[in-house]
Amino acid sequence: LSASREYDAALSLYEEALEGRRRVLGDDHPETINSLVSLGIVLDKLARSEEALPYFVEALERRSRLLGEEHYDTLKVLNLLGRQYFRMGRFGEALPLFEQTLEVRRRVLGSEHPDTLVSMSNLGALLRSMGRLNEALPYVQESLEIRRRVMGSDDPNTLTSMNIMGSLLTKMGRQDEALPLLTEALAGKRRVLGNDNASTLTSISNVCQVLNELGRFEEALT
Repeated sequence: LSASREYDAALSLYEEALEGRRRVLGDDHPETINSLVSLGIVLDKLARSEEALPYFVEALERRSRLLGEEHYDTLKVLNLLGRQYFRMGRFGEALPLFEQTLEVRRRVLGSEHPDTLVSMSNLGALLRSMGRLNEALPYVQESLEIRRRVMGSDDPNTLTSMNIMGSLLTKMGRQDEALPLLTEALAGKRRVLGNDNASTLTSISNVCQVLNELGRFEEALT
């Protein structure tokens, strides 16, 4: 509630900043485009997705034209727009944006760059939401393998990737493969985040679910 009030208070300031920059600097000035992005993000935080969307669309059009489609800042907006469509349930519009972002980031930044890994995770999550589980699996698996190798098994992002991979395998009916991953993720979260962390509690629930599905009820109760 407190955060929401802060975003509400900030909204009028962001709107004022955008209006002033359009008037003084022009629509294509980098600071004006930054204001478009910032205003879209604030509206998204306020769950006003329909209002946020046109700001991301305009920012992407201007950055693509002025900086090129492969520029780092253009890709950031491309990813934001894809994420916005994803959150709105407009999966068909999100998919090509996520695919393009990943393709360019992989080529320009390399597969191990944090932004590339985010794009892999985003595409995997979207395909999972679309029910295309077999297509989602390679992206989720690759992001986990790279994070484990580059960041280590106890990095919070690696632990999240383990949990996502385990949950996907569970959804695919591959509980025997999911359980070791979910168990490892839980042990790591207990160690790194503590027993009372919300993410740890989610992992406990995930492990219990798989144990129940495997008929190992006594283990789920311990």
